[in-house]
Amino acid sequence: MSSAPPGGGYGVMGMRERARSVSGRCHAGPRARGGFEVVTELPLEAQQREETAAR
Repeated sequence: MSSAPPGGGYGVMGMRERARSVSGRCHAGPRARGGFEVVTELPLEAQQREETAAR
């Protein structure tokens, strides 16, 4: 049985994998005052490399 939600996505797991693929980080979890948050940090160097490669 898959843990993927209906619709076939992989949610936070997919976001973490994508962030790691460009040397970034992704954290997800409950907030101290309730709710849930996802924080992703992506390096600017990856964006600059992609823009240069697209030219």
